[in-house]
Amino acid sequence: MSRGNPSSSPVSKPLQLESLATPPVPAASRTRRKRPGPGRIPWTIYGYISGEVLRVFLLGVLAISLVYTSLAAYQTVRSGLQLGFVWPLLLSTVAYPLYFSIPVSFLFAVTLVVGRLVGDLEVNAFRTHGMSYVHVYTPVLGIGVLLTAFSIYLNGWLIPRIHYERRNLQSYVLKQIENLGSGVNRTILLPDGEGSLWVGAYSGTQLERVRVDIIPDREGGFVPSIREHLPEKLPGKITILAQRGHIDIQPDRKSLVLNLRSVDVLIPEVVKGSPAANEVFHQKFRITDNVLIPLSFLDKSPGTKDLSSPELLRYIQHLKGKPRSDQARDGENLARASFNDPVAPSSRKGTLERRIASAVTEFHRRQAFAFSCITFPLLGVALALFLDKQSRIVPFFFGNLAVIGIYFPLLMVAISLGDKGIVPFVSLLLPNFALLAAGILLTKLVVKK
Repeated sequence: MSRGNPSSSPVSKPLQLESLATPPVPAASRTRRKRPGPGRIPWTIYGYISGEVLRVFLLGVLAISLVYTSLAAYQTVRSGLQLGFVWPLLLSTVAYPLYFSIPVSFLFAVTLVVGRLVGDLEVNAFRTHGMSYVHVYTPVLGIGVLLTAFSIYLNGWLIPRIHYERRNLQSYVLKQIENLGSGVNRTILLPDGEGSLWVGAYSGTQLERVRVDIIPDREGGFVPSIREHLPEKLPGKITILAQRGHIDIQPDRKSLVLNLRSVDVLIPEVVKGSPAANEVFHQKFRITDNVLIPLSFLDKSPGTKDLSSPELLRYIQHLKGKPRSDQARDGENLARASFNDPVAPSSRKGTLERRIASAVTEFHRRQAFAFSCITFPLLGVALALFLDKQSRIVPFFFGNLAVIGIYFPLLMVAISLGDKGIVPFVSLLLPNFALLAAGILLTKLVVKK
């Protein structure tokens, strides 16, 4: 009877419950699976930190570029150039401050983002899940390596070209003079910083009530054209007044002749013994003949800051391979003929060694700005982690204070030493080396803490 009743079996029900049961998973095993093991990379955390840093970084770069471009546009208009003629230059000017705005904006972003992660206890959450401080450094320094490579290209190729365009504003001056139109009260910048031309009324190339403020020390066309009518010694600035004038554009489109009639030249002299210290008396010289003043608008030859990095290295090799005996005879002409060296022999500073040191310093200065994309964030992350009990704005403040008080003063000292020939390669390492040492020291303190 008992064999036909399955429920009366003493082992059937326990076997059924045992077959349905799931063996328990140890708590240590569950925790271990959630943590990134030694070989696992927390890509999600890397992407999160990188995204936050890049967002703030791009905003900082954009803000610095817009402020710089606005100031450049204001100075351009104030000097007498119209934005309609120089807007292509202003567009490229947006990229000009990138050589210093990239590392500075990167420092802003790192100190603000990592400071926020520390202040919101997100770094503590990372460490609770098995991650170390290395996982905070890694995405930041990875972005720094990419920005360093980009800055090497930027400082070596793009920035020199923009710098050369900025030095050749005279082409825009000539274009503006060719398209004067008609109007009143117009100020035009003269080439090479020679002075300014103010016109009371103009219609095309016909001018009335012309005033020219010029600097006699500059090599221009104004002073030689009227030199015979002036005293031997001239002050730092003189003024030319003319009732009428006419502009003749030369066929080469690189020069013009300013034809002035009824010319008066005012030469200021300080009144000795005057109660007012700045009281000035003007001597007036009347010139009855027409005054023809040629103005040249030829493009300037590129200097060391206008050469790309490969061209700069070739220029350095050219100077190093020059015989010492040729230095006094034809060194300047040979360098100018081969590399369009813009500096006149009369204004050369120092010897051939000094010129080599200056060119080498320029090359290493570009590299110093590029590699600051690694030293700046290293110091920024270390400061944010070390000052974990402070306000999140404190690392931002101390990071910028370190750059302003340590990096840029050392950079200026290094450039000065390099220009004097005191091992430019070593001297230009000082700014980044100082920040690198500070970042490593703070990192060790963070690990101990």
